[in-house]
Amino acid sequence: MRWSLELWSTVSSVGTFAVIGATALVALVQLRHIRRANQLAGLQSIFAMLQDPGVRELVNYVRHDLASRMQDATFRQSLLAIPIDRREHPELYLQTDWYNVSLYWGLLRGVIEQSRQSRPPQP
Repeated sequence: MRWSLELWSTVSSVGTFAVIGATALVALVQLRHIRRANQLAGLQSIFAMLQDPGVRELVNYVRHDLASRMQDATFRQSLLAIPIDRREHPELYLQTDWYNVSLYWGLLRGVIEQSRQSRPPQP
């Protein structure tokens, strides 16, 4: 059987298409793995930050001491000072996170409300 040039051209075109398709598929799989690796790296950096002794001390201060400090009128008045003494108010280092919590609560509120409708109340 003798193959014509047109047949060879068709076979090579199909082969090229198959190689390019396989390459594109492998690239998509690699992009998915890279995305997951980046998400994992971001999550690990957040966990590392939360384990930092300075951050742990700040979180413990906010959880255990800030409420009693807010009972002091002088402490509350010092919040109005410009500039605020951050040695006196280390809780303000968390101020940038307040915006993120508020922003994401607003974005996720509808989803959370909807998903809670089908779940029993948590104690």
